[in-house]
Amino acid sequence: MDPPPARHLVVAFPLGDDAVAVLADRLGRGFAVRDIRADGPAPDIVLAPPGSPQLIGHLKREYPDAIVVITELEDLGRGVKLGGPVSRSLDAGADAYYVAKSTEALGTFLGALPLAGREALAAQDQPVALGTAGEIDDLVARVREVVRPEPATRRPDPTTDP
Repeated sequence: MDPPPARHLVVAFPLGDDAVAVLADRLGRGFAVRDIRADGPAPDIVLAPPGSPQLIGHLKREYPDAIVVITELEDLGRGVKLGGPVSRSLDAGADAYYVAKSTEALGTFLGALPLAGREALAAQDQPVALGTAGEIDDLVARVREVVRPEPATRRPDPTTDP
């Protein structure tokens, strides 16, 4: 008998059974993959589409011990089309995408681009490393400093107010 999965991944966007099976197969027996609406143990990872700071904050509050991973996924063979601005930019011909945590990091990335041009760049895998929980919390705090909701103003109801 196989031991129960050690890690749990919930998917916060529509993903067909075939795509879930492929993802689960790639992750191996140590992972259980399920829809976010299905009951199960607390997830270690929440996979979500790009969204608002409110959505990300909601996921972080709902699953405080999980790593929230944002993805753009287009697998037309499996009926998944969750592209966003990065996917559209790459489809339009952009050669690379990089999430810079600082101007220094951006400079390091740009300086490391291959001299051989687009062909060399296209031949490389370019994984994006996850930030630490502290780095992500810091980013959320900085966004909250900039994005402050304005209090709603009450508008007169034309059916009851003079």
